[in-house]
This record gives sequence, C-alpha cells and structure tokens, in this order.
Amino acid sequence: MLVVGNVYQHDAITLAKMTEEIIPASPLPGLGPVDLSLRLPEGMSPYSLGLCSVDSPWSCSGTNHVWSYPVPNPNEPNSVLTYYVHYGSKIDLRLRVTAALLTQILSEPAFNILRTKEQLGYIVSANMWNAHGDNDVGLRIVVQSERGPVYLEERVEAFLDLMKDTIELMTDEEFVEQKSGLERKWREVPKNLNEEVSRFWAQIDSGYLDFLRRKRLLLSHSLRVWLKQTHRHRRRRVFEER
Repeated sequence: MLVVGNVYQHDAITLAKMTEEIIPASPLPGLGPVDLSLRLPEGMSPYSLGLCSVDSPWSCSGTNHVWSYPVPNPNEPNSVLTYYVHYGSKIDLRLRVTAALLTQILSEPAFNILRTKEQLGYIVSANMWNAHGDNDVGLRIVVQSERGPVYLEERVEAFLDLMKDTIELMTDEEFVEQKSGLERKWREVPKNLNEEVSRFWAQIDSGYLDFLRRKRLLLSHSLRVWLKQTHRHRRRRVFEER
C-alpha cells in the first residue's frame, strides 16, 4: 500500500490497518518471476560466439531469424516492433547516467525521423527499459505501424546508423547542452502529486524499494562529476557494440 501526500506517518499506518481489516488479505504463495530475460553466459559476447567481427562490428549476424505466425484477426492491419539494445546493469551508477544521456539524445530524433518524416506509424517512442527478471537496463524503441516488423527493424537500424554519425559530428557545445538538460531533468522536483507517486511506484514495481536513489545521487554530486567525465566517444562505443 502506497500513501503519498499531506498525511502523517501514524495516519498512513492506521489507514493501512483499516484496509487490511476491511479487505482480508493473505500473503501470496512463493511464485517465481513470470517474465524473464535471456542473457548470454558470463564472459560471452557476440564476438566470442563468432557472430561478430572485431574489425567489422556492423557485420554482426546475431540470431537473424524471423518467426511468422498467423494473426488471429485477419482484418487487423497493425504490427508492432520492440527493438532492444542492452546497456548493462542499472545498479552501476556511472552506467545509469551515461545510459540516460544516450537515451535522451536519441528520444526526440526517433520520434521526428521514424514517425514524422518516415511516417511509419502513430506510436513511436525511444526510452530506457528495465529487462525482466534482473537488474539490467537498455534502450527500447517501439514502433506501431501498418508496415511489417521486418521492415520496421530495418528502419530502426538505419536510424541508429544515422544517429551514430550525428553524435560523432555533434559539437562540444551541443553535447554540453545535452548533459545540462539531463541534469536539469533529474533535479526537477515533481510538478504534482501524480508525478511524485509515479516515482515512488516505479521503485515498488521494480522491487528495489530505493525511494531515495535520486536524492542520494544528487546529494553525492555524482551526477555532475559523471556528466563532466562523459564524452562523445563513449556514446560511439555503445553503437559499435550494438
């Protein structure tokens, strides 16, 4: 039970107890996680598996397989693509900052290029996504369209190729502005009760219950230090390992 707002601690506890008395509840059985993510074994990578060449990282073959299945509703014209690029462990605070910066840089261009210019579909987004069953985080690009998923994947990869060049050509002033924008965003206080609840609920939903993470990061000055140490070549490396 989450209680947020102009409520004293003892009032929140009283409310919780009253709710439990009115709505009898019992602990859930010890079930394992429903959603899991498949990870490569420790120390394994697309390079060690022979899927990629170090000299030509763009030649990664991955698991280039398409599984087709009939759509239950033949009159449904829409398809959807969820494209995921792995960043790493979200408990690594330095990685969390750099991943958030890269996602911020990609977010608006993804919408402008894939939706506005290429008009692939009405729903287009690029954001950070927590992988199921572990503490991993990555970039997720979602496109809903009447075009097929294979074509959508090609357009997303073309977009990432374009953004690789864009970031390499980005001026120092533009990159500093991106870093300043991320710092302003993380320092921004919730505008309303709904935003405050959303921040707390994200911790409950993830299971980490680290409600003071943002405040602790800002007070430790780690955000400013890591943003200062973040350079464009770090972003380029992420693309080359895609």
